[in-house]
Amino acid sequence: MNEPILVTRNLGKSFGGIVALDEVDLSIETGKITAIIGPNGAGKTTLFNLITGVYPVSTGEIHFQGKLLGRIPAHKRAHFCIARTFQHIHLFGNMTVLENVMTGQHPRSSYGFLEAALRLLPKARREEEAISLKAMRYLNMVGLGMHASQNALSLPLGQQKLLAIARALATEPQLLLLDEPGAGLNRLEKRELSDLIHRIRELGISVILVEHDMPLVMGLAEWVIVLDSGQKIAEGTAAQVQKDQRVISAYLGEEEVE
Repeated sequence: MNEPILVTRNLGKSFGGIVALDEVDLSIETGKITAIIGPNGAGKTTLFNLITGVYPVSTGEIHFQGKLLGRIPAHKRAHFCIARTFQHIHLFGNMTVLENVMTGQHPRSSYGFLEAALRLLPKARREEEAISLKAMRYLNMVGLGMHASQNALSLPLGQQKLLAIARALATEPQLLLLDEPGAGLNRLEKRELSDLIHRIRELGISVILVEHDMPLVMGLAEWVIVLDSGQKIAEGTAAQVQKDQRVISAYLGEEEVE
């Protein structure tokens, strides 16, 4: 087994008197596709927000590649090679498809976004050209290269989700968190999404996805973690989780596993 890329110990989050996540221990294997499932309110998105620094932890620890993330703010966690997408897509509506992906590269550039955008310095211009070429590679990877010059919000939902993934990949992550990537997609789009996630894994990027679509999860994930009411109630392969009576009772339902 590979060394884990992410480990949580006694991880908890409370909002006032409400416990959203309760002493959750996780070990996410490097180079694998891991799915986190559970009913609404189980704590899945809260977990993502803790990993990415959107929320401070209430209790416990998060270790990424053996390093304690601690109080490192969200905007600096990209430097630790952690990237995510959101259930509700956040694209820059005043930018083209290509420009949206280029923003993912700027945290790793030598010059500020304004200097690069205005091409104020010769070195900044050269670096911006290199960023543009790299962004095009990510667009081609997700199948959006032909739409590079379009306004980002002119794309249909399925392509906007692919664009969000391309922008996250442009940060050059080692761990990619995908929040409900299949929501709102049709069957063909989900098949293309599954193929893309496999290609991302083949690049050596570890993937964690939160997803409600069980056929997508069961056909894609190599390891499945189940949360319910803020607690981890089960984990294992897709086949193992489908047969777990606690999971059936809490989430899947009898009909889902027949």
